Amino acid sequence: MTKMLLVSDSHRDDETLQNILNLYPDYLKIHGGDSCMEKDDPMLQGIHVVIGNHDFVDFDEVIYLPPYMICHGHTLG
Repeated sequence: MTKMLLVSDSHRDDETLQNILNLYPDYLKIHGGDSCMEKDDPMLQGIHVVIGNHDFVDFDEVIYLPPYMICHGHTLG
């Protein structure tokens, strides 16, 4: 079974986000939006990211990782 780390709403708190990511190096990583980062930010490399209402780059609105669907809370109203 794959272990999954889901974080959200980090709002450019890079230090906290990096500390969390370092704790779970072998997990499937997902950011549920409001990273407030650019798509090419090295910290997001290897992380599935959806767009949040504070993101202004072209992240996906929804990601499907069966049996899961990941989106930010504002996406589906």
